[in-house]
Amino acid sequence: MSKILTIFLFILVLLSGCQDPSALETPKEIVVVYDPNNLPPVFVVEPLEIDFGIVHPDKIHSKNFLVRNITDKNVTLKTITTKNFTENYQFVTQLPFTLTPKGTTGEFQNIVISFTSVKPGKFDDIINWTDFKNPVTNIKAKVASVWAGDIKFGITEVGNLDLKILNLINSSNVKATVKEFEIIDPDGVILNEPAVVTPLVIEPNSRTKDIYLTFNPGEAKDYKAQIRIKIEYAGTDEHYTDETIELDGRGIF
Repeated sequence: MSKILTIFLFILVLLSGCQDPSALETPKEIVVVYDPNNLPPVFVVEPLEIDFGIVHPDKIHSKNFLVRNITDKNVTLKTITTKNFTENYQFVTQLPFTLTPKGTTGEFQNIVISFTSVKPGKFDDIINWTDFKNPVTNIKAKVASVWAGDIKFGITEVGNLDLKILNLINSSNVKATVKEFEIIDPDGVILNEPAVVTPLVIEPNSRTKDIYLTFNPGEAKDYKAQIRIKIEYAGTDEHYTDETIELDGRGIF
């Protein structure tokens, strides 16, 4: 009997091993979740990236961009925000607005984006279209730690001088050293006297003494120049070292 029982058990194990493994598993239900935000983009943004460059603290800077419908249906945008620095970026447009199908007169919309910050630093962000994950639009802005306001000389007669005073402001909490101070003036009509001597140290949250600039036009025309400064900061690399200050004036007879 024991031999017969052994054979029977062997056959039973063999038959069990030949079963379809899938028959032993619990059937799994496949669920497709519809996510409208994961659909291909229905509009494009021009330009693809919005770059403010290096800007001055506590000053409003603005850029224009365009949103264009690339489908044959209406596309409605209800809200536009940024993902991170919502207090620094603002969008100037009337919401909601609808883009008509491509090829029609209402297929695109011009939008103004503005940026401002009282603090220096890096403010890279991304536009949040709320109802759409695509397209992805990056925004870049760096706020200079050492800066000065742009200078506009008055309308000046040829042979006369116009004097302006410049102060470099250190908005950071660390000591800043001006390593380079260069006037880029192709016409040679702007003079810094007495000349700035580098290195020039600016204490945290302070400004330099008055820097004197004179405008001496040689002919009747519009003039444009720049001052480029290069900065080093004590104990940190989180601020930005290159900054340009715009200068312009007009000469007349």
